[in-house]
Amino acid sequence: TTGIVSSDGSRTSTASFQHYDNYLYSDTLKWINEEWIDYIIPQTYWAMDHPNCPYADLMEWWAEVCSYKNVNLYSGIGIYLNSSSTSYGWSTNAKETYNQMMVCNTLNNVDGVCFFKYSNIAAAVNSPSLTPGMKTIWATPSILPEIKTMDALNVGAPQNLKVESVEAGNKLSFNQDEDAKFYVIYRSESPITSYDPELVIDVIGNISVDNIVSYVDVEADLNKTYYYGVREQSYSNTLGVGASVSTENIVAGTEVNLGEIGLFKFNDDLK
Repeated sequence: TTGIVSSDGSRTSTASFQHYDNYLYSDTLKWINEEWIDYIIPQTYWAMDHPNCPYADLMEWWAEVCSYKNVNLYSGIGIYLNSSSTSYGWSTNAKETYNQMMVCNTLNNVDGVCFFKYSNIAAAVNSPSLTPGMKTIWATPSILPEIKTMDALNVGAPQNLKVESVEAGNKLSFNQDEDAKFYVIYRSESPITSYDPELVIDVIGNISVDNIVSYVDVEADLNKTYYYGVREQSYSNTLGVGASVSTENIVAGTEVNLGEIGLFKFNDDLK
């Protein structure tokens, strides 16, 4: 099913600058309807309680625009307004950032968020009281959304997945796959029958030693039985079939101390 949003624009068209008009002539609605772009990050910096264009209304419009379209939608959140004294909820509600992210979580076609600007993100991270609730969100690993404009690059299940006990925690190891961009690590206290995003404990890059990728779960309680799962994620962010392993019959291992590494060298093939 395909659809075209025929509206001339969101409620910002009567309350703000129109990008499709003089002087930018950027008809982003047409770009989406024609699927000319990979993704769009509209500057949805409005507060939840803005009288002309509340944030939730604005994001619902954008989500409708991108429905049935091979265009990834990310909300541009104006965290820089967190210290503003004139921007409605940004100046009156400390949970404005958190509430906006919760809105995005309810909309199927919103694939993520992007914050402006970095210095304000750093300030919020260093002073969690500035953005209540966000510390938990930022500490939760997330899986990157599949890139809709790309043909899916499929990957298989990790091979030779093992778990062993080391001093730092439970150590997973498996064969490296050169077609993988990331590996998604799952943990559960019961057998993994579905790879629920809530079970994700980390997402790691494709770095190996002698073609073996390793990951140590330092948060593991060594007195508990865990079930781990690993899924590869390709360069189109497509998730592969998962592999799982249990600590029921865990093998004790040892970590090798390589000593201090004083110099790194990279070749031209570094990805």
